[in-house]
Amino acid sequence: MNGIIIDGSASSLQEVRKLSNSLLVSDKETVLELKKKCNEKFHSRYPSSSTTEGMVRRMFQLLDPFTDINEKMCKKNELKECLAIYPKESREYIIDSLTPAFFIYKDYENRSQTLRVPEIQYFLKKKYEKKALYTKLVMYDCGMTGYILKDDMKKYCRDVLSTYDGDYFTFQDESFLDECVDHAIMKIEFFDIDKSNNKYEIRKLLLSPRIDEFENVLQIPVGVSSNWYAPAKVVGFKNTFSSLDFEDKGYLTLEEFKRLDVNYSELFYERVYQIFTEGSGTFSLSNFKKLFLILENRHEYRAQKVFFKLLDVNEDGFICMDDISKWFTSLKKLFTMNTEEDFPDELDFVNQIFDFLLIPPFECQKISFDDIYKSRKGEQFYGMLINCLLYLTFENPEEPSEEAPSNA
Repeated sequence: MNGIIIDGSASSLQEVRKLSNSLLVSDKETVLELKKKCNEKFHSRYPSSSTTEGMVRRMFQLLDPFTDINEKMCKKNELKECLAIYPKESREYIIDSLTPAFFIYKDYENRSQTLRVPEIQYFLKKKYEKKALYTKLVMYDCGMTGYILKDDMKKYCRDVLSTYDGDYFTFQDESFLDECVDHAIMKIEFFDIDKSNNKYEIRKLLLSPRIDEFENVLQIPVGVSSNWYAPAKVVGFKNTFSSLDFEDKGYLTLEEFKRLDVNYSELFYERVYQIFTEGSGTFSLSNFKKLFLILENRHEYRAQKVFFKLLDVNEDGFICMDDISKWFTSLKKLFTMNTEEDFPDELDFVNQIFDFLLIPPFECQKISFDDIYKSRKGEQFYGMLINCLLYLTFENPEEPSEEAPSNA
């Protein structure tokens, strides 16, 4: 079937596809101008952020003039009644924006579908942020496809970074901006690209914590490296990598790589080096960054896939007793070198691992990726097998954990 025919005309979905295909072959500048006009119309339909904040404050004043603003509660039907004094479009925008929030809080802490003022302000703020992000991202969609191609995502990153600290990149080499763009794309692509078609789906990008972090880089002061996408972070990686590369070769040998952080086991360094270099023997700056990428995001599905591959030493698709024995030996050697505390024997260690994942050890004798991911304990599990401090944290939960190599 080619489509649904209604009253002799193509369905709305077919019309969207037809429009999208025509935009793909149209002049790019004309398409951008069209989208700008659409965005202006999009924004004009809704009240401004300051208007909605004023409406919410006034609404709660009418609802309850005596209770402290942070303690005032509102139900959905009360919201509709209080907003009745405002124009229809403004009223409906707030109600539609908050309906999902009321649903979320339906049974939360016996709240009976009520929201406080700060919660309403938060949800409305996020709504505006996502609306603004959507109008920005859609400018990089070649048509009306709902996707952004890889080259266009790179252009989006370049356009955003070009505005960092006003004129920061005006006084930098063009090559450094290119480097920062490639650095940004590395993280976004690793986690957010649709691997089936090598494109980015705008709908998913709107929910991506990587895009939120990237947009927030504009608020990071020069010299601060707390954000992955900050120029200072790029410089920090280069400096740390160079400090390990004594001969300035542009890559690290295995022995140089092992000097990164004494808290990681020798087997971990060997597996990372083997998997990341694919046997080439040249551990590049890109490999170096990828390591930090997965270490800093151990809770993420795609990072955990990499960790599982690293821990599966015999590469049979499972973490079996033989794999665990190898990690035990490597971790014990590291642990007894760096601490004075006792380390459990191998049987206790194995039982500890399986108990942590709530898997009976002598019934299955092996652990699948799904076992770990579905346990929701992957972040701690992978950390405790590769790092003596993270293992110690597992043993003593009150202790703070290390998220990445100390040299970072």
